[in-house]
Amino acid sequence: MDGILRKDAVYNAIGLAAFDLYDEVDFDQWFSTTLLQELSIKDPNYRVIRRRVAWLIGQWARIKFSPELRPALYGALIPLLQGDEDMAVRLSAASALKRAVDDFQFSSEQFMEFLEPAFSLLFNLLQEVEECDTKLQVLYVLSFIVERMGLAINPYSQSLIRYLPLLWEESAKHNMLRCAIVSTLVRFVRGLITENLTSFLCPVIELCTDLNQDAHVYLLQEGLELWYAVLENTTSLPPQLLQLYRAIPSVLEFTQEYIPSCSCIIQAYILLSPQQFLAEYGESVVASCLNLLTDVNDDGMDAIMQIIETAIRANASLAISLSMPILPKILLHLSNWDYVAPWLMSKFLVIVCRVILHSRDIFSQLLINTARDKSETFDQFLDKLLSVWLQVMPVVPQKEKRKLFALALSSLLSVESNVVIAQFRLVLKNIVEALNDIVDIEDSTTQIDSLMVSEEFTISEELESQQETENDKRQKQLMESDPVYNIELRSYVQLQLNSLKYKVGESGFEELKRLVDPEIIEQCKLYISL
Repeated sequence: MDGILRKDAVYNAIGLAAFDLYDEVDFDQWFSTTLLQELSIKDPNYRVIRRRVAWLIGQWARIKFSPELRPALYGALIPLLQGDEDMAVRLSAASALKRAVDDFQFSSEQFMEFLEPAFSLLFNLLQEVEECDTKLQVLYVLSFIVERMGLAINPYSQSLIRYLPLLWEESAKHNMLRCAIVSTLVRFVRGLITENLTSFLCPVIELCTDLNQDAHVYLLQEGLELWYAVLENTTSLPPQLLQLYRAIPSVLEFTQEYIPSCSCIIQAYILLSPQQFLAEYGESVVASCLNLLTDVNDDGMDAIMQIIETAIRANASLAISLSMPILPKILLHLSNWDYVAPWLMSKFLVIVCRVILHSRDIFSQLLINTARDKSETFDQFLDKLLSVWLQVMPVVPQKEKRKLFALALSSLLSVESNVVIAQFRLVLKNIVEALNDIVDIEDSTTQIDSLMVSEEFTISEELESQQETENDKRQKQLMESDPVYNIELRSYVQLQLNSLKYKVGESGFEELKRLVDPEIIEQCKLYISL
């Protein structure tokens, strides 16, 4: 026994000093010639060494271990998980397997043949251990396997799905453990079919986000993350999941810390079922956003603008109607650039441009009402708005936003506004600069809008990746109705300029052209006829 303990001490030292011994130890050879033999010795006293060797392999697996030997590593560790093995050995093997799976060199193809026995044995171990923290340790290993193997785990997941509610109940008095369990559940949701888990997860999310429960101190952040993961990966919106939204207004009032998380959740709801969600809770969403506008930091303001934009993109008519209380506030923010960062001004401008492209009449009425509240004329307010617009647009780097701004600017050219006509030089300059960024000129006769969804590269082809969530797919499907991706900027500008020329007459249009720098006119002629 003394020899076994001395060997255990030596192996322990080599494991603890793995980084320092990197150049001194040929671990691949040692593993193949010695350590595998150590694991094959089944003497009762030798369980001390089997446990230590499993731990040692885990220490070196992420430091110095050849990818070619990983199947041998899995083949060595998985038998140590069997029920007739000592519990300490089984737990050490589970931890070592977790370290091997949680490595940048991990290959799902190599692990595929070991997936069924590993998952089955780990699940048996999860059921056998009694302490909550030990259950959590094993669950953590399972969660990494689920995360790494993705949909391949589904054939073996049903028993675990049935067991998770029981595990949650067993941890009722341990909030810190429940916090870790919720974090682990996020990985399960992203790897398993969410519909199978929704009936269990909704009460979990409800508990985590209920501010009247003491547990929210430990569980709120992880609960929001789990909530978003469920929405990301579901394909339907059952009543139980929809009704969870009722917790969001209270969370938004609780602290600004959770505004970005809540924004992501609200946007996921909108993308999942725009009509159903906005009809049920749209007014509540707008009311919460309106309350936050008076006292929120820039990141929080950004999150609010993302909610409004997503709603308009998903269902413009309903979203704009619901957003009427907040849209004047956005216009006021745009007209006061003295204290707002340019990147945030661009967020406000995105909302305004989407309203313009949906309905210029609604935009005009908004301007009339907002100007009246400020005791200004329509033209005065529009002039301030347009001046800020023309200053913000050149400093926006994103092509999608620049195209959106250019489309909306082009739309204003045909409204017969003296303010727009007076700014024609800068309006055309900004539109031409957007065309320069967005249009690819392949030859003298071929010009391609780089943001258009072409026949050669369709959205449906993009959706084929198994790595994408259902929410990712919904976001890409939303592109099909987005003016940024389905309206060719060059043709749209030409149409609006033709309309302007018709309204002001040939001589009037020539007068406007003379106000524009000749260089801009020449660049413009590359894309459209003047």
